Amino acid sequence: HENTAATFAQVFYGFNIGNIPVDGVIGGRQVHTWGTAFSMDRVNVDGVATMVPRYTNMDYTDFIPSAHAVVHFTPKLQWRVAYSKNVQRPNFDQATSFTFLDNPANGIATGWGGNAELQANIEENYDTSLEYYFGPGGVVSFAAYLKTPDGFIYDEQRPETIDGVEYLISRPRNASPGTFQGYEFNAQGFFDFLPGKLANLGAQFNYSYNQVAKIDYPGDDDNAIGNSKYTYNAILYYDTPKFSARIAYNYRDRYRAWAVREAFADYSPYVEATSRLDAAINWTPIKQMTRWDLRRIRNPN
Repeated sequence: HENTAATFAQVFYGFNIGNIPVDGVIGGRQVHTWGTAFSMDRVNVDGVATMVPRYTNMDYTDFIPSAHAVVHFTPKLQWRVAYSKNVQRPNFDQATSFTFLDNPANGIATGWGGNAELQANIEENYDTSLEYYFGPGGVVSFAAYLKTPDGFIYDEQRPETIDGVEYLISRPRNASPGTFQGYEFNAQGFFDFLPGKLANLGAQFNYSYNQVAKIDYPGDDDNAIGNSKYTYNAILYYDTPKFSARIAYNYRDRYRAWAVREAFADYSPYVEATSRLDAAINWTPIKQMTRWDLRRIRNPN
């Protein structure tokens, strides 16, 4: 059972620095989450295995602030800065004490369960971007970000002895503080300088570079789980009210898949670089739409 009550407030503001307008919003959200998680635990009573209910009470209160400002150098050029705080509370099933044991296979006993000592992941985010707008839907932007999580939640296997048998138990755990720092570039727009119907042709390109993506897990590898060093997307499209077409290419660099158990903390499984190519054609002579798709995915493991 989970209950959540929240209140929030926002203040919109605007002023001038000389002839340069500045506007934005400052806000805060107070969230109270409480409830009870239920599980059945096996205990030994006079040498007999007995199932007994266990109730875990949870009560969290968080204040989550945010601030955002936009400096309008010209009607087309602006600078954006933002600060926010995120709180990732563990799911109730993650924060309970239950343990599920599998039957031993090939001499290896395994299991999975919750972690009653699991804490929230609290992250502070700093973002800034310089943006230039042009033409119909055109924009070029460059952004930078810094994120500082504390308590990143991940799953890890560790040996536990239960009833004299050693099991490899997978549980959610909190990592030590980490750092994410990187840069993003984005450009898109129509080629409206082309003659006639060719002016309906457009393109988009975005590129993300994670310069730092580190979380202090057990072991020597502190690369954050699920984070690629760089990703990019290139899209070419043609758009009219009745006919549109698009071809897109997406690329993601290799990334760490998960954290392994302590006994093999020096080893990390990775997913190799992944690329995707997809195309779509849409024709809408009437309200109904006919669509044709082609997709190719390359993911060498």
